[in-house]
Amino acid sequence: MKAKHAYLGFLAFGSLGFSLFAERMQQSDASFAESSAGEAVIAEAEAAGLNDSKFRSIESNVGQLAQMVRVFSYPIELYGKVVDTDGIPVVAAQVKQSFTGEGCDCPEYALTDENGEFYLSGKGSSVYIRVTKDGYYEAEESKGSVGYTVPSERPPANDPSNPAIFVLRKHGEAEPLVKFGEKWGRAWSIPRNGDAVGFDLIEGRQTAYTDAHIFVRAWSPGEKRGPDNERIPYAWKFEVTAPKGGFIERVGEFDFIAPESGYVESFSFEMPADAERWNDLGHEQEVFAKLKNGNYARVLFRYQPSNSQRGDSFTIESYTNPSGSRNLEYDPELEIK
Repeated sequence: MKAKHAYLGFLAFGSLGFSLFAERMQQSDASFAESSAGEAVIAEAEAAGLNDSKFRSIESNVGQLAQMVRVFSYPIELYGKVVDTDGIPVVAAQVKQSFTGEGCDCPEYALTDENGEFYLSGKGSSVYIRVTKDGYYEAEESKGSVGYTVPSERPPANDPSNPAIFVLRKHGEAEPLVKFGEKWGRAWSIPRNGDAVGFDLIEGRQTAYTDAHIFVRAWSPGEKRGPDNERIPYAWKFEVTAPKGGFIERVGEFDFIAPESGYVESFSFEMPADAERWNDLGHEQEVFAKLKNGNYARVLFRYQPSNSQRGDSFTIESYTNPSGSRNLEYDPELEIK
């Protein structure tokens, strides 16, 4: 019943009208799907002595509310199946469900059977599904909303011969890696005048740029304001260099093998002051890196122009394989501390 009260908020037609509908809904799950219930509510509103405008508002919305009850109380049967990227069923995958509407008398989590299949039933307009299992990566195909009375990412899945398919990606063979930094972790200050700041990806620290595996430079004047304190667009730029090494863009979320060739020593990003869609939100870039010592890494950089006196903000998250292997798949249990 709590879910029903939540979607009543969509009908803003006065506090008295809302309370009358809510009371009726408490009395019977199906009451508003029947015209006699709507007539009863109208009679109560009339007896309460509402003015014409409020009465007409309630009267006109009885049919709308009845439709909403039907939408959020629709009987749902959902047949689903979890497979890996090769189409092999994933047994004992954890299936988390969230019904929009009345819900179901079922556990929050279910497990797939020996065929990778699962079944859910309840009442509502749609069901959001998310599947997980240790030893597997989640992907876009691992979750989604299955709609029955409302538009959703996926169509109804009430046919056991045509289940909704959810996909997990099995972990590969990870190797011991050195991890440095976090995407939303420590932010390093970068001078705005182009002075280089170096990083040692094996030691996990800032270092002189002459000794660094990579170094960063930035150019920006900092935030600018006009006479009325309005923001004035300004040019900003940053550049990352891997001396005697290089970078190549990492495109796929599950690309863990660094390419052998195609690296460029530096890459940069620039925002001109007169850019059509100017902003100072910064830039994020994910790359494979080949270091001057022959090691490979995958690195996420995030640069953010700042008004801080210390300089602009730069965060880094890297995974380096010190063995010389190009395999950069990470397992926390194998991390080199």
